[in-house]
Amino acid sequence: MRVLIVGAGIAGLTLSALLRQKGMVPQIVERADDFHASGYMLALFPMGNRVLHGLGAYDAFRAASEPMDTYTMCNGHGEPMQTFDIAGALGKYGDTRQLSRADLLQLLRNAAPDVPLRMATRVTALVDHGAEVEALAEGESLGRFDLVVGADGIHSTVRQHVAGEIAMRPTGWGGWVWWAPAAAAPRTKVTEYWGAGRFVGVYPVRDRVGVIAAGPIDEIGHARIGGRGARLAELFADYRGVAREPFAAMPASDRDMFFWALEDCRAPHWSKGRVVLMGDSACAFLPTAGVGASMAMESAAVLADELGRSDARGVALALQHYETRRRRRAEGAQTASRRIASMMFISSIPVAWGRDHLMKFYSIEEFGKEIERSLSEPI
Repeated sequence: MRVLIVGAGIAGLTLSALLRQKGMVPQIVERADDFHASGYMLALFPMGNRVLHGLGAYDAFRAASEPMDTYTMCNGHGEPMQTFDIAGALGKYGDTRQLSRADLLQLLRNAAPDVPLRMATRVTALVDHGAEVEALAEGESLGRFDLVVGADGIHSTVRQHVAGEIAMRPTGWGGWVWWAPAAAAPRTKVTEYWGAGRFVGVYPVRDRVGVIAAGPIDEIGHARIGGRGARLAELFADYRGVAREPFAAMPASDRDMFFWALEDCRAPHWSKGRVVLMGDSACAFLPTAGVGASMAMESAAVLADELGRSDARGVALALQHYETRRRRRAEGAQTASRRIASMMFISSIPVAWGRDHLMKFYSIEEFGKEIERSLSEPI
């Protein structure tokens, strides 16, 4: 089966390695010039790293990551509201660990290094020829394929072919992300600060710490920061505790950080003819639940499973089964991330005070129920 994967992110590289394991040799195209700007930190829950077991890449994953043993939720004054024992709650299913996106991409690429990968290539059009799909990049034909997989992220061009223009669902918030030295936060411990109109998250990975400082876009975006990292630090001057140290290591210019508009989207359907969506192109996640990478890897595993029991003539049925198995699960996790965002992203001081009071009674069972449900259900 001739398969083109558009996008060499987590979903695309996972699928390429799984298909290679089944004897297929897909082709991958990626619009970025290289992997140098390949993102920051992420968490991988057991439902994601189970896929790495299947690829024989689990030991490499452990070597590249840090365990996420505890998660502490603080208010904007730095006072702990809850500390959750992640390792204890989810350990029966496997490890929950954190690593940089670049490290995860590298180990996924290492799982299938012979799969052809062409960088700096943007697919601009797909032409349906019935039994084949032709992919065009700036007018150049990349060939004809039995299947094209759109794994090209939240701003997917392949999604336009499948479902037309899809409006983003904004939260009105955005966040600046940067790396701080490993000494800026305790290892294995995630700490988040939920303030009124401000949020700080501190996430240790191997050899460094990922940091995000978030707030309403009109207060924290490019127009307000004006190219000065110091201005961002001023907006969070009242934050204390673990949140304070990463600001001392913040780059002087916002050009050396990444601004993340906190929004998501949901495609109304995932396939059209011989073109299918996967990962953020199908169902994009806010970072609030931390499950986006795990969901993308699960989707790749399911699509590879369906394709492994099909040939070129049966692609339509394989895609139908893939969407049936994945869509409800992915959209359920996305809804959970939206619900958490509604609690995190609060600008009103009185409402934030009420939220903080309620969070003191939030149990580990409540915190982990969506993740535990995902882990207990087969894919």
